[in-house]
Amino acid sequence: MKIGCVIPAAGFSRRFGAGDKLIARIDGTAMIRRVCEAVVASRVAVCFVVVRPGATDIAATLLGLPITMVENSEAHAGMASSIAAGIAALDPAVSGAFVLPGDMPFMRADFIDDLIDRFESEGGNKVIVPVTPEGEQRNPVLWPSVHFPRLKELEGEGGAKSLLESLAGELVRVEAGDIQLFADIDTLQDLADQSSIWKRH
Repeated sequence: MKIGCVIPAAGFSRRFGAGDKLIARIDGTAMIRRVCEAVVASRVAVCFVVVRPGATDIAATLLGLPITMVENSEAHAGMASSIAAGIAALDPAVSGAFVLPGDMPFMRADFIDDLIDRFESEGGNKVIVPVTPEGEQRNPVLWPSVHFPRLKELEGEGGAKSLLESLAGELVRVEAGDIQLFADIDTLQDLADQSSIWKRH
């Protein structure tokens, strides 16, 4: 099965302060590049990074990686618009696609591959959702292509949360042993805290 990945990276980092949080560095590497490197090292076949028009800093950060940039002129409308733009860019041969936020710099290729393995074992028609040991849903969610039309119609700030809630009976949950995989960075304090935890791993 051909698996894609959509990385929404068109946010405005309002809680982070000055600058785009996605190019903030963790152990010398920009956050968004760490996310993309994990995807590229996995079994994902195609990766689309959705950015605001003119996002030259992110483009420069990702030079050399086999990813495709997709501009979202509706970025101001919220994350849903970026998910929709990325899903729309996928070719018809893609059987399923991750939605992986660009601010999750501790995601790993091996866990992404675990989710793909489960997707394939379920026949490629279930929504694969990673969870914490306590059962809390996290990203990245792996969506089968049957749901792409609805993902392309998403609107608002909530991303795909409402759609996920409507599909409760179709979800397959995969537990991660290392919850730092799910850490996302919204503020400068988050960056400092999570970087410190990562260095102690």
